[in-house]
Amino acid sequence: MDLLFGKSQANTVKAPDREFYAMAQIYYGSSRKAQEKLKEAGLLLSHTAINGHYQELKQIYPDKVKAYEDMDKIELKNQMELKSPNQEVFLPDADDHLKVDEISF
Repeated sequence: MDLLFGKSQANTVKAPDREFYAMAQIYYGSSRKAQEKLKEAGLLLSHTAINGHYQELKQIYPDKVKAYEDMDKIELKNQMELKSPNQEVFLPDADDHLKVDEISF
């Protein structure tokens, strides 16, 4: 049973993974960029599937998606890491993610 979407399907991504991939599209800026970056971490999913997870989440939980879209990059990446299907791998930073040592004071 897919707890997030209320469907029972064989060979589907689990509900928390759906949220992770939707967050990845937001964090990386597009489904294609998310696919490319997540591939570096060994997480393989087509860009159309990533976009599908984003669209489904946006349709069912628009407030949650809006909250993710409003998060700063650091907080969004932290949330992604908590929901990652493989928490033993390092998730690559987005191209526009500021590194701590690059922040000017």
